[in-house]
Amino acid sequence: MGTSIAGFMTRTDRINAMAGMQRMSRMGLMPWGSPPAFNHLMLFDGTRNDRNNVPLSGNPYQTNIANLYDQANPVVNGKIKTDLSVSYSPGVGSGGHTGGIMAATLWPTPAVNRIADDMYRKAVGHAIRFQNSNPHISPLEYSVSMASFSRGSGSQMNVAWRLENQGLVTPTGQVIAPPGVPVHQMAMLDPVQTGIGGNMCIPPNVKAPILVVESRHERRSQFAVADYGRDPRVVVVRMPGNHAGVGGGQDVGGTGAMVLEGVTRYFQHGGSPIASVPPPWRTRWGAPIALRSDAYQTAHNGDVLYTHGVPATQWRLSGDVENRSRSALSGSNNGLCTAPPSRRPAGATPWLSGFRPRTAAPFAGNPIGQNRSDLSPRFTPRLPSMNLATGHWSMSVNRARSFSLAAPSPMGLSAPIGSSMF
Repeated sequence: MGTSIAGFMTRTDRINAMAGMQRMSRMGLMPWGSPPAFNHLMLFDGTRNDRNNVPLSGNPYQTNIANLYDQANPVVNGKIKTDLSVSYSPGVGSGGHTGGIMAATLWPTPAVNRIADDMYRKAVGHAIRFQNSNPHISPLEYSVSMASFSRGSGSQMNVAWRLENQGLVTPTGQVIAPPGVPVHQMAMLDPVQTGIGGNMCIPPNVKAPILVVESRHERRSQFAVADYGRDPRVVVVRMPGNHAGVGGGQDVGGTGAMVLEGVTRYFQHGGSPIASVPPPWRTRWGAPIALRSDAYQTAHNGDVLYTHGVPATQWRLSGDVENRSRSALSGSNNGLCTAPPSRRPAGATPWLSGFRPRTAAPFAGNPIGQNRSDLSPRFTPRLPSMNLATGHWSMSVNRARSFSLAAPSPMGLSAPIGSSMF
């Protein structure tokens, strides 16, 4: 098992990739209004991807989400930037609060919740520090930006809904910013939400244009891409490469670099002051660019193994380059998201002129200090079940779709446990 080279980008592939990069860059030039005074960039990595433990993924390099974190480093030439703060989370299954093997395979939801809890607390902490240093700036000017890879999009959407419903609130109930905190920019790299429950629709506080980058060459059924294309705020850009080829980590200067350069320009042109991609990590157009696959069993040297003249797969395959498998969003109506009723506290009109976050009762009906579970989009775990006839484990993803792993038990998965895991 492992990663193999399925081919190399053709001239047509390169032309399409350049067009996709230009499209991502132009998105940032659309009307945004003034950049926010406080902008916190939240980065959610994919399953078993951790910038502090790269070998865990099974890939040689860190992902594009980790690269964005390095580019958003708040210290530049020894000086701390005040117009951008950043927080990063490893993906589910990376250990600690992100969970282990079960979170990486069959039961990601509890880990998705814990990651969202941790990232929400980080956002509140950054807002408090900014407020203490800039008391003259209204909390109505606070904003966040977000980027995710793969199942990191589940935690990303969880936090976005909390900002919509709750605003920025400390564990003690102190309101730093009222409900409806805007998400100034949002990017999702090949979002896969297999096994994640809850409302995965994009909340109203997320501003257009929203960038979704989809892989053109991913065919594994368990990696069906979350179908965000129906949301009018979303711009879908399809780029060459498999799942990790879009998320980054398999090579340097290849398909992942194209996506990183495009996403970087999306954030830069939209008001998030991150650095440009360092020259060593940019696309190497003068060299052959490989298209990789994690779908087939391979020998130690990377050659695909064959059974009776047919490539031996390690994942179920479906679709093709032009017809990739898609999954309806959890919480949607047969894949269509409708505007949900407001779950903001009664009387909490967002962005009130002269709002002051430190008052004892900032707005009527706000259950500060009470159990706020009714306002938080907690996700309901979906228990795996086994088909006794086949020995396959399966888990419901939505009403019309399910996935199964060809393994007799959760600890005997035939699939590799690496960055290719959702």
